[in-house]
Amino acid sequence: MSRRPTYPGGVNGVGFEGLREFIRGYRQDQFLSNLCRKVLSYSLGRSLQLSDEALIDKMQTNLAAHGYGFDSMVETIVMSPQFRNKRIPTSPAPTQIASGKVNQHVSTDQ
Repeated sequence: MSRRPTYPGGVNGVGFEGLREFIRGYRQDQFLSNLCRKVLSYSLGRSLQLSDEALIDKMQTNLAAHGYGFDSMVETIVMSPQFRNKRIPTSPAPTQIASGKVNQHVSTDQ
């Protein structure tokens, strides 16, 4: 692996610092957008929807306002209506499974 790769646009870099500088200088907006989208999708446990775009914009704004700290992104997510009102899938609790109380309904079919 070359320690002096050439990034898109003919920009040269050295090691991790070179990659970091390339992203900051040429791709920061794309990187932050993708990062916010991936973390939000994971946090919500679903694919993103068009209605999530405003939250993604807010996440990016808060990241920039707070020195790009990860905690500002997490705070924006957990305070959002999407996160606070997300639906939790209905599945039996582990104690119900262990005690055999799952699917114990009486059938009226003869």
